[in-house]
Amino acid sequence: MEQMRTVLDRARQHGELRPGVPLDLACAVVVGPMFLYCLSRLAGGGLQLPEDVAAEFTRVILGGIGATTGLSTCLSTSTHTRTA
Repeated sequence: MEQMRTVLDRARQHGELRPGVPLDLACAVVVGPMFLYCLSRLAGGGLQLPEDVAAEFTRVILGGIGATTGLSTCLSTSTHTRTA
């Protein structure tokens, strides 16, 4: 979790997180969906998630905690095509 705090703290310093979002809450928002996804896979599914789940998690998470400019804006308008 310390590595996630470091990444999100760096994002905060670059203005990529909304001001006032507590760092530990941001960590929980990022890690929680990934944890749920892994548990769901281990339990045999049940969740209907998009094929490119990582890109969709990123888009939705940054839409919620990301700053209104920069990376979150770019991700919200991208087509999420995967390149090789």
